[in-house]
Amino acid sequence: MTPKVQSTISYLGILWLVAFFSCFFLPTLLAQGIPAQQKFVVKKTRIIDNENIFTSKEIQQLDSIVTHCWDEGIAEIVIVTLDDRHTNKENFDSYVFNNLTSYALGEYGKNNGIVIAISKKLRQMRIENGYGVEQVLSNTATKKIIDEQFIPKFKDGQYFEGTLNGLHTIISDMAKAMKEEDFTLVSSIFTPSIFKKIRAFVLENGSPQTFRNLDSDNPSYNFTSLDVFLGPSRKNSFVLKNFQEDDYYEMTIRDNDGNLYQFVYFEKSTPEQTFIHRKMKSEKVYWWYPGDKYLSSDVWPLLAQIEDEIVQKSAVK
Repeated sequence: MTPKVQSTISYLGILWLVAFFSCFFLPTLLAQGIPAQQKFVVKKTRIIDNENIFTSKEIQQLDSIVTHCWDEGIAEIVIVTLDDRHTNKENFDSYVFNNLTSYALGEYGKNNGIVIAISKKLRQMRIENGYGVEQVLSNTATKKIIDEQFIPKFKDGQYFEGTLNGLHTIISDMAKAMKEEDFTLVSSIFTPSIFKKIRAFVLENGSPQTFRNLDSDNPSYNFTSLDVFLGPSRKNSFVLKNFQEDDYYEMTIRDNDGNLYQFVYFEKSTPEQTFIHRKMKSEKVYWWYPGDKYLSSDVWPLLAQIEDEIVQKSAVK
């Protein structure tokens, strides 16, 4: 046999041996080298007790309550305790607003988060509501809960009992408000065509402005004696910032006295913010929480002013 032929046979023999060992031993080796996949459950912490004012059993009870609240779609609540390692008495409120609101953003587009910040050492407390929460639980109502449910027990050194009382009241009030009708159909005066005209004008001529606690870069326009803000509906847009004109379903008018008039209009496809748009129909304009205000006397003059200024602005162009 010539050396060349012998070399070829030897090479083929080596390949056969490699194939043989690969078929019978490689799966075993790989199985030994790669551990079996495990399911890791990441549990989000909703009770952050930096001051150690709660026992482990109390933390479990509070966590169970806020978890159930989230599962029911009411709100995402986080309870945080702070001391002088984090801030001081004078800067407590600003610290909570600037550093803790991200703990409870809630769902994208809903902003249904609540941060309850407590400091036993600094003798301070603040509740920061997401914008979606403010629609059903006002800042005035929140302050009343603090004064009547949290503080009395805190003064007696009963921080768990006070927190429990306040937490139950917040959740109860939120759940009750969400079941009630909180909007009025106003399409007869504030027509969809007017809504879309104002929306298009603000998007073309306005500028981004922070308007809400847990939201930013709302398109806005400053008219002579009032401001108009727009809010988007698609939850992913809060991250992607890829809004289309029709995505801006919400319009808020703020007058010189700080009164807010909030309106909703959406196209045929219902927005993803079902938390807000209960029972609303498409291609209609609704007035959110009119309270003691009247469309004819309170809103109509504002709309007339806006339309006049839009006409004047267009004439200048």
